[in-house]
Amino acid sequence: MEFLKSNIIISILVTLFGFISNFLVFVYSYSRLATPFIHEEQRVENADFIMTISISMFAGVSLIIGVIIYFILKKHNK
Repeated sequence: MEFLKSNIIISILVTLFGFISNFLVFVYSYSRLATPFIHEEQRVENADFIMTISISMFAGVSLIIGVIIYFILKKHNK
Protein backbone atom coordinates (compact mmCIF):
# COMPACT_ATOMS: atom_id res chain seq x y z
CA MET A 1 0.00 0.00 0.00
CA GLU A 2 2.91 2.34 0.75
CA PHE A 3 4.30 1.78 -2.75
CA LEU A 4 0.94 2.67 -4.26
CA LYS A 5 0.75 5.98 -2.38
CA SER A 6 4.31 6.93 -3.28
CA ASN A 7 3.74 5.98 -6.93
CA ILE A 8 0.63 8.13 -7.10
CA ILE A 9 2.38 11.08 -5.46
CA ILE A 10 5.38 10.81 -7.79
CA SER A 11 3.10 10.51 -10.82
CA ILE A 12 1.11 13.59 -9.78
CA LEU A 13 4.29 15.59 -9.20
CA VAL A 14 5.69 14.57 -12.60
CA THR A 15 2.38 15.49 -14.24
CA LEU A 16 2.31 18.92 -12.59
CA PHE A 17 5.96 19.56 -13.39
CA GLY A 18 5.39 18.60 -17.03
CA PHE A 19 2.35 20.84 -17.34
CA ILE A 20 4.03 23.85 -15.74
CA SER A 21 7.27 23.47 -17.68
CA ASN A 22 5.43 23.06 -21.01
CA PHE A 23 3.34 26.12 -20.29
CA LEU A 24 6.36 28.23 -19.33
CA VAL A 25 8.24 27.19 -22.46
CA PHE A 26 5.19 28.08 -24.55
CA VAL A 27 4.78 31.51 -22.95
CA TYR A 28 8.48 32.29 -23.35
CA SER A 29 8.56 31.10 -26.97
CA TYR A 30 5.37 32.90 -27.89
CA SER A 31 6.55 36.18 -26.43
CA ARG A 32 9.97 35.91 -28.11
CA LEU A 33 8.86 34.63 -31.50
CA ALA A 34 5.33 35.83 -32.22
CA THR A 35 5.03 39.12 -30.35
CA PRO A 36 7.39 41.14 -32.56
CA PHE A 37 5.51 40.10 -35.71
CA ILE A 38 1.87 40.62 -34.75
CA HIS A 39 -0.09 43.62 -33.58
CA GLU A 40 -1.75 43.93 -30.20
CA GLU A 41 -5.19 43.50 -31.78
CA GLN A 42 -4.16 40.20 -33.32
CA ARG A 43 -2.77 38.96 -30.02
CA VAL A 44 -5.98 39.84 -28.19
CA GLU A 45 -8.16 38.21 -30.87
CA ASN A 46 -6.17 34.98 -30.85
CA ALA A 47 -5.47 34.76 -27.11
CA ASP A 48 -8.55 32.70 -26.18
CA PHE A 49 -8.00 30.22 -28.98
CA ILE A 50 -4.29 29.85 -28.32
CA MET A 51 -4.67 29.46 -24.57
CA THR A 52 -7.57 27.00 -24.87
CA ILE A 53 -5.70 24.77 -27.29
CA SER A 54 -2.31 24.99 -25.60
CA ILE A 55 -3.53 24.46 -22.04
CA SER A 56 -5.68 21.47 -22.98
CA MET A 57 -2.86 19.90 -25.00
CA PHE A 58 -0.30 20.50 -22.23
CA ALA A 59 -2.65 18.98 -19.67
CA GLY A 60 -3.29 15.96 -21.90
CA VAL A 61 0.38 15.32 -22.59
CA SER A 62 1.29 15.78 -18.93
CA LEU A 63 -1.46 13.38 -17.88
CA ILE A 64 -0.25 10.75 -20.34
CA ILE A 65 3.32 11.13 -19.07
CA GLY A 66 2.11 10.86 -15.47
CA VAL A 67 0.22 7.64 -16.24
CA ILE A 68 3.27 6.18 -17.98
CA ILE A 69 5.46 7.06 -15.00
CA TYR A 70 2.93 5.46 -12.65
CA PHE A 71 2.98 2.17 -14.55
CA ILE A 72 6.76 2.19 -14.81
CA LEU A 73 7.05 2.72 -11.04
CA LYS A 74 4.39 0.08 -10.39
CA LYS A 75 6.28 -2.46 -12.50
CA HIS A 76 9.61 -1.47 -10.93
CA ASN A 77 8.31 -1.89 -7.35
CA LYS A 78 7.03 -5.44 -7.86
